[in-house]
Amino acid sequence: MTDEKLTPEQEYRRARGVNYSSLSALAVSPKYYRQKQEQEPEDTDAFIRGSAVDCLLTTPEEFNKQFYVMTANLPTSEMMLAYVNNYIETEDHAQAQAASGYKRPLTTEKWVQDGQPYYDAIKASEGKRIMTFDTYSKVQAVVKSLKESKWTKKYFDTSNENIDIKFQQSIYWDYKGTACKSLLDIILVDHMAEVVIPIDIKTTSASVYAFPSSFKKWKYYLQAAFYTRAMVSWMEDESLDDYDLLPFRFVVGEMDNYNLPLVYVVSDLDLAVGDYGGKDRFGNKVKGWVQLLKELNAHIEENNWDYPAEIEERSGEVSLETFVEMGAYKKIPHTNY
Repeated sequence: MTDEKLTPEQEYRRARGVNYSSLSALAVSPKYYRQKQEQEPEDTDAFIRGSAVDCLLTTPEEFNKQFYVMTANLPTSEMMLAYVNNYIETEDHAQAQAASGYKRPLTTEKWVQDGQPYYDAIKASEGKRIMTFDTYSKVQAVVKSLKESKWTKKYFDTSNENIDIKFQQSIYWDYKGTACKSLLDIILVDHMAEVVIPIDIKTTSASVYAFPSSFKKWKYYLQAAFYTRAMVSWMEDESLDDYDLLPFRFVVGEMDNYNLPLVYVVSDLDLAVGDYGGKDRFGNKVKGWVQLLKELNAHIEENNWDYPAEIEERSGEVSLETFVEMGAYKKIPHTNY
């Protein structure tokens, strides 16, 4: 008996190394980082939708292994639902009857009509991410839009013999002695132009035109910069270091499909901030992955996860810097009124 072959995502998750998600969590707080490390990833509706889109675009042969489209309806009564849920756990009709509250055993006809379709669906979905048929329809529409839109279709077209498109490419690399890992949705290698383009697919429940807000909120600047550094290692390993590495791109599609997909190209400045930190237009400081990786190693070495490094250095005191300009009385010291 041979072990079932792992998907690229499964292999990546089992591999040792610091990834973008862990550094993004550390940027929130050390305690949040620990919490995310200790708990299983939560399959939210948004995560399932996004993962389904990624899978259909990059590894469609894996879709039916990872996802189940639920077409069966819930049983029509609370008692039947309780019956089915218990039977799923016990495979014992007598126990299911006792748990459900039915006073008499179910007839075969009632079970086949009201209970078994839902039972069969739940059993078939074991170990898979479940989505409704409505969600699946939306996922298919987004996939179609991304593959056919004039600005995004080139990232999924594998028919050009001069262009090599790699889907779900894992990269294992090292930064100053720390093992790192990255999983890129797409790497496009254009052998005619001698360029390489790293790409991540994003789906949004908001407008595609609002993606810059998500870019800041979800710290995608960290992802773009971290993945770009991973690409340097990958290109060396693939003997492509004489090719030009073009700026990181986010290919963004709307779940509701009101607007066509867009391609967001990360600027050099945003990549630099993702590397080394900086300030946004409102003066808020953000950390880059280089600093976060250094802090992570210090937290691990000291086994101290109470506060971020800068709070520890200031003994828990945080300077308030809210305003940038004084009013009419700016020449009067704050101690004199």
